[in-house]
Amino acid sequence: ESGGTDREYPVVLKENYYIGKFEVTQAQYAAVMGENPSAVKNPDFPVDRVSWREAMEFCRKLNQKGCAPAGWMFSLPTEAQWEFAARGGIFSQGFKYSGSNKLDEVGWYDGNSNGSCHPVGRKKANELGLHDMSGNVSEYCLDDFNIDRTGTSHEFVRGDLQNSAERVVRGGSSDFESFHCRMAARNYALPDEKRLAQGFRVVLVKIKEKKAESLERETPHLY
Repeated sequence: ESGGTDREYPVVLKENYYIGKFEVTQAQYAAVMGENPSAVKNPDFPVDRVSWREAMEFCRKLNQKGCAPAGWMFSLPTEAQWEFAARGGIFSQGFKYSGSNKLDEVGWYDGNSNGSCHPVGRKKANELGLHDMSGNVSEYCLDDFNIDRTGTSHEFVRGDLQNSAERVVRGGSSDFESFHCRMAARNYALPDEKRLAQGFRVVLVKIKEKKAESLERETPHLY
């Protein structure tokens, strides 16, 4: 994408997966985790002020409770999974933002949010029927953030998932300028870092190993 940064790069997808239509809400998070860390309480708002580790624990608990179909598991999306879905998958029309070239149609950002998150699903969906992938809350991905991917199109950068490696964050938020809500824009956070307007959505992927409930899974395959 013209006008981008050296943090942006192409990736290759291999297989199928399912991804949440909405960001995880405060009500959903509280039902699983027993608490709501968000600063502004509203059950229909996306949960925020959660760390990457807490988002992974949310997925682990869903798996532990048997919420996933047999042979499948919940996880954070890989960065490649997230971007493919945000761009509209095979139905992509090449929009600058997720579902439109006009951010006001599809996302909450600093130009229209009045400094607050909003209930999920209030803006226009993208080509796959997914909401809020540009703006509202920025979203964690599974990957280690790595700006030096010269010469590679690897779909997943494992890194040190248990310790201090920076995690990928995508999509921009209600606090961000429109530039940071573009489909190609990338950001990062530390695994234990908690920020306003930073949340997540989940994916459902086939289990490729026996350690489905482990915080650190093997390099995922995309479906």
